[in-house]
Amino acid sequence: MKLEGNPEHDDRLLESLENIISTAGLKVPIKTALVGVERLGEERANKVSRLRLVEKEKARLDAEQFRLTGTTPCMLPSQYADS
Repeated sequence: MKLEGNPEHDDRLLESLENIISTAGLKVPIKTALVGVERLGEERANKVSRLRLVEKEKARLDAEQFRLTGTTPCMLPSQYADS
């Protein structure tokens, strides 16, 4: 449903409402926080990507160790002494 009224007055009405409920002063801190959240999201994505690569490399090395020794790194000496 379209609101009736003059679109050029809508901005002034919105600004007036923002001033009444005191949200106009929150715009800058919200934008600043949003930039920080985006930066942290990018950092997280980079770290998750690195983690995935390290996990794949560890799995490859564990498989190679198992192939060569018949043991895995999580096995204690007492666990593979009997096998």
